[in-house]
Amino acid sequence: MAGRPTVVAGSDLAVLTAVGGQVRADGPMIAVGPAVPGGAAGGFAAVVPAAGGWDEAAAQVVAGWGAPRVLITCPAPVPRRQLAGSGPGDWQAALDSNLGTAAAACRAFAPVLRGHGPAAIVMLAWEPSGGPGQVHLAAASGAIKLLALALAADLGGDGITVNAVTAGEDDLAAVGPVLELLLLADAGYVTAEVLRAGAS
Repeated sequence: MAGRPTVVAGSDLAVLTAVGGQVRADGPMIAVGPAVPGGAAGGFAAVVPAAGGWDEAAAQVVAGWGAPRVLITCPAPVPRRQLAGSGPGDWQAALDSNLGTAAAACRAFAPVLRGHGPAAIVMLAWEPSGGPGQVHLAAASGAIKLLALALAADLGGDGITVNAVTAGEDDLAAVGPVLELLLLADAGYVTAEVLRAGAS
């Protein structure tokens, strides 16, 4: 497994950089996202924009660095708004930047994870803190957790583990130890789990 890339995918470069800084990868670490600039940044070997589509970005990663061993999907910040005071655009933006991005990244990268030995997908989601204005965040995060469980059933036969990790928006720095556990070479027995990082 040494040398295969780790892909950190999402729509917010600051979140990608915060998560990527906590991952110990054996091979190059590549950031991929629809709104990220190309080049190298934040400790990544490369930043691949997915503006042309996730399939094209996955093809670029495979052509440049080979088939990944790990895909980590990252949530985007969600503004706090009460449901009654928000519009349809607020709802859609929260779902698109979180669930939509995670689903699109998994759909594009799952085929290239197959057939290259053990692989892992870890889907990060925000954990609502229980305060007001978190309806959009809760809906997007709940959907990501359920998507991870469903993907684990779909991809388990291919030797791909799929898990979700939740963290409060202020606890993003706490995901490192959980990621380290899930990405160990011998952690292939841990799949279809939702794990909590951080204290809040």
